[in-house]
Amino acid sequence: MAPLLLEKNGQLFRLDTVDKGRANIWADYDPNKALEGIRAAAGSWKDIDADAFKEGIHRSREEGTRPETRP
Repeated sequence: MAPLLLEKNGQLFRLDTVDKGRANIWADYDPNKALEGIRAAAGSWKDIDADAFKEGIHRSREEGTRPETRP
């Protein structure tokens, strides 16, 4: 089912249905697994050139990332 779009005072709102089976997003949350993932990722970016990384982000923002055929 497509979302219902509502407009009020020139602002557009989207009304979606809720999947009752996924209503509780925390039902399967395991804090120990989350910490395990965080610890596994720790230090994984230590070899990245931070200045070059930031420069690439700034360049992409200036140039834009959308294809020329898309406004």
